Amino acid sequence: MITYKVSFKINQPIIMNYQGIMFDALIMKEWLRITGKDTGAGLKYIPTDQLINITDLDLFAKNEHGLVYASRLLHEDAFWDTMFWCKRFNVKRALQFSDLQGNVNVQKGRFKSYKEKLSTLNTNEAWFYFAVDNDNQYDRIAQCLKRIRFLGKKTSTGNGECELIGISEASDDVWKEIIRPIPMRMIQDKEKVTHISYVNWQPPYWQSNNQELCAVEGTL
Repeated sequence: MITYKVSFKINQPIIMNYQGIMFDALIMKEWLRITGKDTGAGLKYIPTDQLINITDLDLFAKNEHGLVYASRLLHEDAFWDTMFWCKRFNVKRALQFSDLQGNVNVQKGRFKSYKEKLSTLNTNEAWFYFAVDNDNQYDRIAQCLKRIRFLGKKTSTGNGECELIGISEASDDVWKEIIRPIPMRMIQDKEKVTHISYVNWQPPYWQSNNQELCAVEGTL
């Protein structure tokens, strides 16, 4: 197993959620596009029998449980900010959801024009760590990296614009830190875990029915 660090220059603030940006999901999405197997990466819900298991794609090194060695987005000194995103250009008439209760249908009616608060990561450089077992895996990831121009959400409006700086070999010691969600059942020394959460530990990260109690920060 060989570990690498892939670095990006960040030109515009990145919009992302609590889960962060996971490198395995990012590469998996691009590889499915390259190979023409993208059958619903943008769908909100995909039937279980149609899900593609990332471990079957042979993109990363993985442990005995099928956990791939691919980190979440890491970054240098940065600050978080909040911005309003509006679905329509008429911002003055757009609704805010802070005072609304119950289910809201944003597909039609007066709720179709809305604005919401989004968290933005402001930094000049960010990076991921990943590990591969062979040159074939590395070559596939390198192909995908050439196609990545944006990171995070709302990229159609320019958010998360980035440039690939390069790929360099890194120490395997980076995996002693918890830099991706790891199911607690896979961790022996649980006292070194500092934060836990119910999250997904493999793509698709947005499917709530795949959540498991995971370590999200600490050391192994």
